[in-house]
Formats: sequence, structure tokens, C-alpha cells
Amino acid sequence: MKMKLLMESWRKYINENIEEGIDPGGTHNGKYYAFDWDDNLLFMPTKIYLMKDGEEVEIGTEEFAHIRTKIGKEGEYKDYSFSPGSFRDFRVEGDQKFLDDVGAGPKTAPAWKDFVECLNTASVFAIITARGHTPSILKDAVKILIDNNYEGIDKGQIEKSLARYAELTKKDKVSTIDEYLNLCKFYPVSYVAKGSSSAAADPSAAKVKALKEFHSYVDELDEKMGVDATGKPTLGFSDDDPGNIELIKDEFKDTKLVVKFTGHNPG
Repeated sequence: MKMKLLMESWRKYINENIEEGIDPGGTHNGKYYAFDWDDNLLFMPTKIYLMKDGEEVEIGTEEFAHIRTKIGKEGEYKDYSFSPGSFRDFRVEGDQKFLDDVGAGPKTAPAWKDFVECLNTASVFAIITARGHTPSILKDAVKILIDNNYEGIDKGQIEKSLARYAELTKKDKVSTIDEYLNLCKFYPVSYVAKGSSSAAADPSAAKVKALKEFHSYVDELDEKMGVDATGKPTLGFSDDDPGNIELIKDEFKDTKLVVKFTGHNPG
């Protein structure tokens, strides 16, 4: 009787077009993911432009993650400051450059392996980044990576994972990769904050808010399906900034989902 109820919950879940990961054995894996982009998924060539003595100074994203709280305040960065154009390549005006940089094949970062697993199993995921691009541009970037079968991503395997839903429900219709990506969430938090420099310079609070929204979203998905049908779901989050990791650990310490942190601290 319990198995029948589980299968009914599963069919109801599929019929409502809620997608989650399919493990290699063809069963639902109960995993959700959230990823920061820069220096976590990919080492992008994008620069932040700071001012010092009236001149622009280019700073890479990995270095910026470690110095952002010191700019204009202490030590060797006391004489540095932000300008209205500091994050221009991270905003809407940098949308095309972002796509061009992704298409050029940047080096993969520490969380890439988890991202490949996420995509190849067609798990629902979120991109939560300090960038301020148009949200749909982040989705387009992921589509470029999928179309290029980039560094372990297997477009054919993603399609097989999606096709498994059709097999389980005895339907001929197979969800497309575009439909799958439409179920995922993209949070360029500086865009949400209308591109303000303050959000880009200190995105921690905005990232917490985005992760809470995604948490609620996947929680609703799981409620529609029925928790017993998946076992206990897991929500993984990764970010290269140790400060973000610690803040989110504190904010989510009482969550009913199991939150796994795989942040990279380059030391």
C-alpha cells in the first residue's frame, strides 16, 4: 500500500512537470544544488576596476574576494576606492562579454565536478552570483556549456535523464533541455539590487536572501512530490568566499533540509 502511494506521489510529481535529478540507476536522487559562479564554477577573466591615485587598477575576482572588505579602510588597500564603473563588466552592459568569455572556454574551478554531476543528472539548481547580468544571460551561459559538452558535461546524458521521466510515467513527450533550465533559478544579486555598487562589493546578504528563496522553491517542489518518495532531500551550496560560507552556515543552521557546503578557500 505504501509503495502504491509512493508511486502515485511520483506520478503526480512528474505530471506537474517538476524536474529533479535522476541517478545512474534511473531513480530520483533527491538532490538540489546552488552554485556561485566566479572562481567556484569557472575562473573567468573578468576584472573589477578600482581607483588609486586617479588611475584605474584591474583586480581579478579571486583576489577581490579576499580584499573587498579592506578597500578604502586598511592596509595596502586603504588608498583604493570604487567608482561608478568598477563593476561594469559584471552588469547588464557586460552581458555579451560574459557570454563571449564563457564560450571561449575558461578554466574550471573547484565546484565544477559537482556542477557536472548536477547537470548530467538533470537536477534542479540555482546560480547565485554577485554579478549583475540579466538573469536570462546566466541561463544562456549554462546552455552554451551544455551545447559544447564542456569539460565533462554530457548533453546526451542530460537528455537521457530527462527522458527517464517520460519512461516512468509512460509518456512519449520528453522534456527539453530548455524546459529543464527554465525550472532552474538564476540570481545575479547585483541585478536584483538594480546594479548598485554596494551589492556587488558586499553580496553576502543578497546571496543569503537568494538562497532562502531557492530553499523555499525546492521545498515546495518536494512538498508537491511527497517527502517519503525521495527520502530526505539535500540542498548543496558552494561559494569560493569563506565569508559567504560562514554567513550562510549560520543562517541555515536550523534548516530542515540537509545543506552541504563545499566552499573553496584558496588559502
